[in-house]
Amino acid sequence: MSIALDVYQAFKDDGEHKARVLAEAFDRLERRIPGNVATSDQLETTKLALQKEIEQLRADLTERIEHARIEHTERVEQLRADLSERIEHIRAELSEKIEQNRAEFSEKIERNRLEIQKVRAELSERIEHIRAELSEKIDQNRLEIQKVRAELVEKIERNRVEIERVRTDLSERIENVRWSTIRWVTGLLVAQAAVIVSLIKLLP
Repeated sequence: MSIALDVYQAFKDDGEHKARVLAEAFDRLERRIPGNVATSDQLETTKLALQKEIEQLRADLTERIEHARIEHTERVEQLRADLSERIEHIRAELSEKIEQNRAEFSEKIERNRLEIQKVRAELSERIEHIRAELSEKIDQNRLEIQKVRAELVEKIERNRVEIERVRTDLSERIENVRWSTIRWVTGLLVAQAAVIVSLIKLLP
């Protein structure tokens, strides 16, 4: 069993199955070798038997390797087919999800567009309403300003007339006071003159 073990260790790196087959072959060969020294005929017979056994083992090994290669190829093809099927299934799922997301996104965009149009219409309506209110208030303020201006003009005119009247009254009063003052001063001067004349007459 030592040779078979050596063979197994030597060919193990080339393949577990190959190393095991060779080890079994050498094990069977070791069992057939007699323990004592063999004759030439026995050695020739043993040699032929060993060659036959080796050929049989080579044929078995070749068949097993071919069978393993076919199984490996079939497995690779099956794995490739499974992988292709999975990839196609994933591609189909991704395409479906992409289309679904695209549809949802388009729907959201359309909803947002309609909402924006609605808000824009409401804002336009509010702006128009505010503009109308402002125009109305401006017109009202304009009328109010015109009314206030007219009232101010009227008051100014009344005050101007009143000022003219007061000025006239003051002028008349001043004139009256001036004449009164002149008459009073004239009377005073006349009286003083009379007093002076009387005093002069009284002098010796």
